[in-house]
Amino acid sequence: MKKICVFFLSVLLLSGGCVMVSAKAGDAAKPPVHYTQVAIRSGDSLWSIAARYCPEGESTKAYVQEVRILNHMAGEGIFAGDSLILPIHR
Repeated sequence: MKKICVFFLSVLLLSGGCVMVSAKAGDAAKPPVHYTQVAIRSGDSLWSIAARYCPEGESTKAYVQEVRILNHMAGEGIFAGDSLILPIHR
């Protein structure tokens, strides 16, 4: 599983930061998810970034949790100069 994650992240970085992942057959009702990589700027917080990218009508708290899981984050601390991979629901 780790090899798949490393491969996926490598493809994401090499593709310029945007990858589309197809939904599984059982998830036909869910729209596809795109991923983008964003640079963290001075003054950003996980919550301010989530507020910018969270889909309308979705819980910001749930989106923050999704971002934390996707980026293997133990807490909510982020630092300027680092980057995050964010899910973009369409």
